[in-house]
Amino acid sequence: MVLRSFEVVEVLRSFEVVVVLRSFEVVVVLRSFEVVVVLRSFEVVVVLRSFEVVVVLRSFEVVVVLRSFEVVVVLRSFEVVVVLRSFEVVEIPEMRLCAFSCYDSRDNPVNM
Repeated sequence: MVLRSFEVVEVLRSFEVVVVLRSFEVVVVLRSFEVVVVLRSFEVVVVLRSFEVVVVLRSFEVVVVLRSFEVVVVLRSFEVVVVLRSFEVVEIPEMRLCAFSCYDSRDNPVNM
């Protein structure tokens, strides 16, 4: 699914979900065995199944990578990188990414 205004791109690959968002208010709520991604601009709702995490982001250029059961969400706004790996949260605020990577079920990078 590609929405050209505000560039919301959703790519589904075998047991992998990659979502790239470029907009203002992004709210990502992950609840045990339920991942709900709500984008407040242009009202896109994505529901996935996963672990137990709650992330709320309201800014410009943030990069969020969620990898649990191979779900990858990439949000570009404010140069923040948050990596959630099955019950583990790692925040890397000073890291900047020019591109994003996907990983297969064995944690190997997959080129997009």
